[in-house]
This record gives sequence, C-alpha cells and structure tokens, in this order.
Amino acid sequence: ASTGQSHEMPTIFCHLSTISWMLLHPYIVFNGPDCPQIKRGKDILHWSPPLLLVQHSQELLTVFGFYWHVAPGEAEAELSCLQSCGFIDAMVTTYNDALLFGATCVLCSIHGDEDVEVYSTEAIENSAALEWGDLLLIMLMSSADSDVSTTGCCWCDTDVACWLVDYGLGRTLLEAAVSLQFIEFMEFITKWHDNVCEVLRTDPQHFLGCRYHKLAHIVKEEHFKFPDPAILAMYLSPLTSWSDDGHPPITCVTSCQPNLTTVSQSVECWCKPNKSNTKDK
Repeated sequence: ASTGQSHEMPTIFCHLSTISWMLLHPYIVFNGPDCPQIKRGKDILHWSPPLLLVQHSQELLTVFGFYWHVAPGEAEAELSCLQSCGFIDAMVTTYNDALLFGATCVLCSIHGDEDVEVYSTEAIENSAALEWGDLLLIMLMSSADSDVSTTGCCWCDTDVACWLVDYGLGRTLLEAAVSLQFIEFMEFITKWHDNVCEVLRTDPQHFLGCRYHKLAHIVKEEHFKFPDPAILAMYLSPLTSWSDDGHPPITCVTSCQPNLTTVSQSVECWCKPNKSNTKDK
C-alpha cells in the first residue's frame, strides 16, 4: 500500500476489464472527506483505504474510459441522489440500506461475483408492504443503533423489528422527522420512545406474537436516547453534492473507449509476475 502497487491492483484491473465488456455505462462514486464516522453501528473513524491505492484505482477508471467523482459525504447517499434524478438506473453496493437514502434499485453481490440480490422500492412496497418509514425503523432497531461494534450482536432481532412496523411506529417517526422543528421533534421523540417500550411490553394488537419485557427494559434503560437524531439526520438529510443548493456533479452518465496504450502499460506495471517468485526453466 505504501507504493500503491499492492496485490489489490491486479484484482481491480480484472474487474474493470470485465465491466468494459458489459453493455452498460458504469459510473463510480468514492466516499468523500465528510463521510460519516459511524456507519451501520460500526465505528469507521480509524479506517480508510490507502491513499495511493485509491489514487491508482481512480487512474485506472480513467484509463478504461469510466467516469467517477468523489462525493462530499457518503457514496451511497450521492448515488441515491443520482438515481432519483434519473442519471443512473441501479446502484451496485455491499449495503442494502442505501434504500434509506432514497435509492430505488440496489444490487448487492452475494456468493462471489456471479450472484446478486436485487432490492427495489417497488418490490418492497408491493410484496412486503414496507414503506420508507418502516425500513427506517427496522434499520434503527436492528442495525445502526446496535452493539454490533462492541459485542458482535444486535440488541433487537430483525424479525421483532419487522413485526414492530405493523404498529406504524416507523411511519410516524419519519413524518415527525421531516415535518417538525427540532424542539418539537425532541418533544415528540420522548413520547414516541415511551410508546415503543409500551408496545413491546404489552403487544396490544398481538402483532409481535408475545410480549418482550426484556427488550422493552433495554430500550428504556440502556438505549434511552434511542433513536439518535444524528443517525436519523445521516439518512434523512445526508451530505451530497446537492446540499446547500448545490448542483449535480454531472449532466449525464456516459463512458468512452479505453486508452489501450495506457491499459497495456498498466498491465505491465501491476499484473506482471513478481520476479522473485519465478523460477528458471
């Protein structure tokens, strides 16, 4: 990584070579300097990819004729804005919670490179009857505000979070978050938090199937600041190129023919075998 000629470069080169044969226009967005320090319950403050590796990856993208830019914040949020504006048709990422940024179609790689999971807002709304607020509640209960980074487990099971949405708690939370002023919202969230605990304790409409007294105690005593307004803002008002009346970074998504001379030079530089590992025949 200190030279930028790490073992990752041949892998990246091969991936880009494969993409260049596909009937599509790829557009790549990198995380920016103001990317959130905590993502999905994990502290990423002390981790970032090697600078030279990123620089050489960007150089390779240009060599292959692919366009890219660095987002001011989180790449998934930037791509979601590009998708909502009609610049891209689908987003490829390892995180399906990009739907919470407003993405309408997300492709996640599974089991290597051959299989993908496709998440679309249309399918989720029609098949699972889940709206944006419902997804927000599920994420808050089972991921972003969890103890994954310290204990390795979530304090709320995903199934319980999914059953909890039937009480409409996610939709009321979303409506309040986007419509109320901060002071009004903080007053609302106190009552909302108590309501979540009461529903977990009593399950008045039997949507949960049983009463979750222990979970209600955890929410009440250990996660009394749930949900964190900062995490809500990260998803509902993320930093993007459009923030503060900004302009989109592109006017259209396209690509051009690769620079074959530079491609061949890259092959020489990154893909040739290490001389110290070869044997004379």
